[in-house]
Amino acid sequence: MQIGASRRSPSSEEPRTAADAAVAAWEEIGTRLAPVLGRRGVAALYRRSVHLTLARYPWLAPAYEAPTQVADLAALHAALEAQDAPVAEAASAELLANFRALLITLIGDTLTARLLAPPPPGSPDADPAKEPPP
Repeated sequence: MQIGASRRSPSSEEPRTAADAAVAAWEEIGTRLAPVLGRRGVAALYRRSVHLTLARYPWLAPAYEAPTQVADLAALHAALEAQDAPVAEAASAELLANFRALLITLIGDTLTARLLAPPPPGSPDADPAKEPPP
């Protein structure tokens, strides 16, 4: 999954769709990065990203004020869901861009790109429903 921009949905869709897509992207990011950074590390970067995004989208404050042990995606979902779809999508894209920029400063561009790139077609990670053969 490439996180340079959020998974965009057409602007005519409801805010819930944008919120659902954002949360799904963050869940995938957490799954990919937790083995490398730990859950607390991912949550700390997420929280810092929210803090940076608050300058343009102050209504994301509940996502920042959530507990710091794990990313509070329910708070993010609620904040995005309360906005019009284009606004929610723009905030989500900026939040992801801030996260990616912070991650690059921590582990570098090459490793960031490798960790956040979509899995190769046909790999077990490409389709979570497929299990590798025993």
